[in-house]
Amino acid sequence: MTRVVSLPAELYRAKVARTIGLIVHCAFRGLAQERKVITVFEVTGYHDGQFPGHVLWHRGRDGRLVRQNRPECLEAFEDAGIAYQWPGDRVPS
Repeated sequence: MTRVVSLPAELYRAKVARTIGLIVHCAFRGLAQERKVITVFEVTGYHDGQFPGHVLWHRGRDGRLVRQNRPECLEAFEDAGIAYQWPGDRVPS
């Protein structure tokens, strides 16, 4: 008979924080009920039962996505070979 071992919830939460870097919140909006991105949130860790981070983009009153905070994950993009420059950053010379 195989014994099932249950791990503490804290270990699962820490694993989630290490594996999920960006959360994209979508919702159906407008008369056509089109799916729209509402916010993009960057998870920056796990501390004291919370998943700290910050909103990178949010949908403004005019319906457009508004850039709010610079992502901490840009170096990971570069390491993965994803060419992206955050508007306003200086281009290295």
